[in-house]
Amino acid sequence: MIPLAPGALPLAGHAHSIIRNPLGFLRTLAPHGDIVRVRLGPITALVLCDPALIRQVLLNDRLFDKGGPTYERAREFLGDSLSTCPHSQHRQQRRRLQPAFHATRLPQYTRTMTDQISAVTRTWLDGQIIDVMTETKKITVRVLTRSIFGTDLSDREIEQISRGIDDITAGMHARMFLPAPLDKLPTPRNLRYHRANSTIREIVQRLIDEDRRRPAGASGPETLLGILTADDWADGPLSDADILDQATSFLLAGMETTAEAMAWALCLAVQHPEVMARLRAETAEVLAGAPARWEHLPDLKLTTSIINETLRMYPGLWITTRVATADTKLGGHPIASGSHLLISPYLIQHRPDIYPDPDRFDPDRWADPDPSRPLEAFIPFMAGARKCMAADFAVTEAVLTLATLTDAWEFTAPPRRPKAAASATLRPKDLRMRVTRRDQRPPLRQPSG
Repeated sequence: MIPLAPGALPLAGHAHSIIRNPLGFLRTLAPHGDIVRVRLGPITALVLCDPALIRQVLLNDRLFDKGGPTYERAREFLGDSLSTCPHSQHRQQRRRLQPAFHATRLPQYTRTMTDQISAVTRTWLDGQIIDVMTETKKITVRVLTRSIFGTDLSDREIEQISRGIDDITAGMHARMFLPAPLDKLPTPRNLRYHRANSTIREIVQRLIDEDRRRPAGASGPETLLGILTADDWADGPLSDADILDQATSFLLAGMETTAEAMAWALCLAVQHPEVMARLRAETAEVLAGAPARWEHLPDLKLTTSIINETLRMYPGLWITTRVATADTKLGGHPIASGSHLLISPYLIQHRPDIYPDPDRFDPDRWADPDPSRPLEAFIPFMAGARKCMAADFAVTEAVLTLATLTDAWEFTAPPRRPKAAASATLRPKDLRMRVTRRDQRPPLRQPSG
């Protein structure tokens, strides 16, 4: 029998532990078994604590389909878009959208990334104290709107989206634990959630309408929006509602998690002076004072390791759910059709038997990775057919941003590592730093004699 996690209360089950300290609670489960039962009120979920079982579930997305509390709430906002749709719709959608993130497109996207990093940092002043998450969100939303829509947003719209995503992620997480009647109450959190939903969708719809008024091909058929609005598909054009859901989904999914990875990586590097010294030695040699570009990526090895270690410690998608679509077995245990399975990259990536001293920031884990480490012990973008289609795009953007920022600017280290706010994603709480421009000019030669 699958063991029940300790600490369940008679009616609430483990909901109190998950709401109070979700990350701490998850890290207590692996010693109790490869699969552990947790109760969320009347719902029982099966937490997978073993990489081999996670691999089995993620590779069989027909038998273990997207569903459960995380996707029920996400579909309220994003409909059946690529990130939330059931298996029956996924293959068709992925084939349609895959060209927008084909590997051959990345060199062009990196030029956009470099331009938008520069556009944001140009506004910084020597000695200014910045909210790091605010600035990294500006970068990601500018990159995404230019890449997806072939256009730019106003500063006001960027601010509206940035604030709105905060309200949506907080609202989605809270609503996972609310029974249906309570999520309709006009509480401040529910009102902010619905208001943000409307505001962001209005901005995205404006961009779609603006694109349709341009001459044919002006945005380029290879942009995501060009693909979404094409009418020459064998299965017919997408409806207006589907186009809006897909475009909104890519904007929000790509913005928040990538911005968090950038912010955490910068924080971790700054808090470890020895790592920062090595990072700056690498960027000085590779970039030679220029912004990071596509051709620099193969030589930014430590920078990439820092991003990987950041994604291990603070995966944006820290928890997700699946639903069994038929009776089956998993790890020798019978799994009934309709069972809710919970997968946590955070849990797996903090198992001390897989990653010794898991709270230690150690980018060198990735320079010479342990060959015995299971592939599914590192799943910040999931795995299998439902792996994030834009994973390479996101990692490339994070590497370019970290290299460019640390090469050009000094950042003061926060007095202590910020706590992670666990809502729909893992964001650093109150991460502020003072920025000072580094002098990239070579020293002047002293006159002889």
